Amino acid sequence: VFASERPQTPPQALKDPQLQALIMNELVNTVLMSQDATKSKIDKNPNVAAAVEVARRKVLAQAAILNHLRAHPIKEEDVKKAYDAKYGKGPLREYKVRNIVSKTEADAQAALQEIGTGKKFAEVAKTKSAASNAAEGGDLGWISADQVIKPIGDALAKLDKGGHSKAPLQTQAGWMLLELEDVRDAQPPSLE
Repeated sequence: VFASERPQTPPQALKDPQLQALIMNELVNTVLMSQDATKSKIDKNPNVAAAVEVARRKVLAQAAILNHLRAHPIKEEDVKKAYDAKYGKGPLREYKVRNIVSKTEADAQAALQEIGTGKKFAEVAKTKSAASNAAEGGDLGWISADQVIKPIGDALAKLDKGGHSKAPLQTQAGWMLLELEDVRDAQPPSLE
């Protein structure tokens, strides 16, 4: 089990006697250090105890997943069905997007008014957006509708290339304005 926790070690390499000795040395050191930590009551530190509990729960969760998969193996036809449901409609539409995020609807309306006077969306984003990408003019890069929450994906699908939101959209992040710079079709990943 200890050797399997070393992601840099491929299973076939475990047959090498030198590597086996190295792993055994690591295991012994790990056991000795953990015994010393327990003796020194480091395991009673609330942060350490919490980290140990999180690690324990992760191991249990992984074991539960593996146990479930052994009892209910994923069939090739199920993978194909899921793939077809997500990607069977042909090329994926991707959008090159900019956004402006405002704390209030009034601030979003003020930004929209500036855009209406002829200011470039990116310039307004630099000065008015509360988002972390404000310095980049609100650039979100290329995204697909399934990478964002539904209201944003729906709003993007309604915009014309080069167009922007006509009204702020309320999201958990705040009030959002979107500009659609470009649209392209991207090939879905292969089934393999």
